[in-house]
This record gives sequence, C-alpha cells and structure tokens, in this order.
Amino acid sequence: MRILVRVDAGTELGFGHVMRCLALSIELRNMGVKVYFATRYLPGGAIKLIRDSDFEIEEIPSETHADRLHSTPQCKELSSEDIKATLGAAKRIGAQCILIDHYGATSDYLSAIRLSGLHLALIDDIADRDLTAVDWLLNQNLGAENLTYNCRPDCVKLFGPNYALIQPVFSERRQQLLRTFSEEDNRVLVTLGGGDNTNLCVKILEAIKATKIPLDVRCILPSIGTLPATVLNTPHKLNILNKVTDMEQHMVWADLSINAGGSTCWELCCLGTPMIIVVLSPDQKRIAISLAKEECALCLDEWEASTTPDKLVEATKTLLKNPEQRSAMVTRSQALVDGFGAERTAQSLIGRISQICSPSL
Repeated sequence: MRILVRVDAGTELGFGHVMRCLALSIELRNMGVKVYFATRYLPGGAIKLIRDSDFEIEEIPSETHADRLHSTPQCKELSSEDIKATLGAAKRIGAQCILIDHYGATSDYLSAIRLSGLHLALIDDIADRDLTAVDWLLNQNLGAENLTYNCRPDCVKLFGPNYALIQPVFSERRQQLLRTFSEEDNRVLVTLGGGDNTNLCVKILEAIKATKIPLDVRCILPSIGTLPATVLNTPHKLNILNKVTDMEQHMVWADLSINAGGSTCWELCCLGTPMIIVVLSPDQKRIAISLAKEECALCLDEWEASTTPDKLVEATKTLLKNPEQRSAMVTRSQALVDGFGAERTAQSLIGRISQICSPSL
C-alpha cells in the first residue's frame, strides 16, 4: 500500500498540520505502508523536518517566484496547477490514496482527486467544505461530532481526541511519569508552535513580569525567533530555547504551560501538563473553548492588549497556587488523550483503503 500525504507548513502556516501528518505517517510506516509527502517549499524548514523523519518528498512547485520566497496565507486556495502536480506525484509513486491536510484544498480540488481514480482521505478541523469526494475523514478535536459534515454515507469518519495524532514518544514518556504538584511550583513553559509568533511571545513574557511568584520560565521559539533585550530584563529566571527536538521533556518539566490552541494541546493533555491557552487563529478557538469546558485548561481567547496581560498574570498565579486544581486538570486531560490515537487512526485508514480497493473482501 502506498499513500501520498499532501500538506504544507511554514512560518505563517505553522507546523501543526505537518506534525500530525508525521505522527500518522510513522504509524502507517510501522504497519508496512509506504508513505510519501507532497509539499511546497515555504520558509521555516518543514521539508527538512520531513526528510529528517526518513520520508521521501515530492516538492510541489510554487505558482510564482514570490510564492517561493514568502509564506502563503493560511486561507490561500490551492490552484489547478497544484492539483496537476499532486496527481503527477501520486502517479510517479504508484499511490492508491492521497491524504490531504490543508485548508486550501477546496471542494473542486478534492473532486479532481476523486475523478482521477485515486482514493481520498482528509484531516480537517473546521467543516467548511463539501466533502462528498472523501472516502475517509478525521477531525481529532473535541466536539468534532457536533459539526455538520457533508460526506457520502460510506465515508469513514473518526471524531475526537481518542484519535489525536501525536508521536509515540509522548505515550512512552507518559508511562514513566508520576506528576505531583505543590504551592511552591514555579516552572512555566511558554510555547506557541512552530510559526513565527515571536511578537506574541514578547507580549506574554512582558505580561508575566508582573507575576509576584518567582518563576522559572522556558520559552520555546522556532529557529527564526529572537527576543529583544528588554524582555530579558526580568525578575524571573528565563531560558530561551530554539530548535527544540525533545519537546516532551520540556512539557514534563513544566508545572504549567502557556500555549496556543493548536495540536500542541493534545501533546500536553497526554503528558498531563496544565494549560493556559492563548488563541492564535479561528480554527484554534473551538479547541481552546472545548478544553476549558472540560476543565482541562484555562482559555484567555485571542490577545487583547488592554485586558489579556492582567488575565494572564491572574491565571498563572491562580493555577500555581492551586495544586488541587492542576491535579484535577491532569486527570481530565489524560483521560482525553492516551497517546495511542495515531495507531488507531492508522489502523482505520489502512482498513478503509483495503476495503475500497478490494470490496469483495
């Protein structure tokens, strides 16, 4: 079985889509599937990340030279030229199925894939398109079953964080983990994903300067990120880390995480790290609100200069001084995400492709 994964990542798009595709692809590979990636060059190093995970890449040409030099906005629709390039890549590798994780893949794009005779799988978060061309659908987020998806009756649908796509290292680390909390805890992780969110990191670090508790802060930045000297002048201990490859260790270290509302949330849930979520984009808002409703996190919504800094300071102080509340967050979070979602998802996708390729079986 051969699958082509069509996904993009970059400093504006972020890396959540490619990271969850990598988690699924690793499990598929472990089960004997040959997986290839089709992606465009965008600033930020996603192509290197994929190659470092030992997957072959079919690079999709950008439409113009300018596209190659600058990140494409997240809402950009993929073009007819992209369809041709993706189908050409699938033909070269002999793929039976294309797995797409891209908001820019319109209904027309998906229909063109299906009309080519290839089977189609989709990872989605927002239910904003006609998906009647899709054979298999995953939305790993809380409340996904409440969205209105326009799919064929025979489409296999996987909904919820039981299918959260996180890499095996998180479940492995969880097995060794015994979390305990006290009122003396002060270790805070700040992580906003792989996109260039340096400006928001600055705002967060400036805000928590007002926290009276002496904090030990680790701020994770993408390799492109740097912070102004004024941020480093802080009453707290502050470590700025770039090019982090052992994210699970920093999540385990933390007594509290201040993070965005993307795929990182499911990794934090798996490891039982209490969260304060700052929403970066509309697709993150549903995740953040759902986790807050389940009492797995506190949600500050999108950053508002006039109110969010004070809310962040108060939330940080409240959680650090309330070990019982954080312990309850751990229990609820780890009940949502056990770390084996990628394995379940891979089994389902293989089963669906096998079924439609050999309907008599």
